Amino acid sequence: MGRSAKPNRNTAISSRSRRDNSSPLASSLLAATEREDALKALEQGKAALEDFDGRAFFEALLQITMEGFFADPIYGGNRDKASWRMIGFPGLPAVYSKLIEEYRNKRYAAEPQSIADFS
Repeated sequence: MGRSAKPNRNTAISSRSRRDNSSPLASSLLAATEREDALKALEQGKAALEDFDGRAFFEALLQITMEGFFADPIYGGNRDKASWRMIGFPGLPAVYSKLIEEYRNKRYAAEPQSIADFS
């Protein structure tokens, strides 16, 4: 999905939101279970959206959400390195590269290091 297509898709989802309150973009109008149902409808391709495939939109949304969640915090996502802490990722490989052999198949517990930590 190209960048130029995203605004049109967002507009279509917003329009659907105003029409039937079943879009994830209507989050202020929907209860948590309704938002979840709307996302499931997009994921399963059951959301009736004009001019594009809701499933393709969901896949793109999921991809960019994961990228933001697991990216270096310097790029604006992964606030306080929360996802790195959750999965035990130590951050920049340059920081721990000399320890890889020593800790192979063992847990390596360290505070995650971001690009910003070295700036």
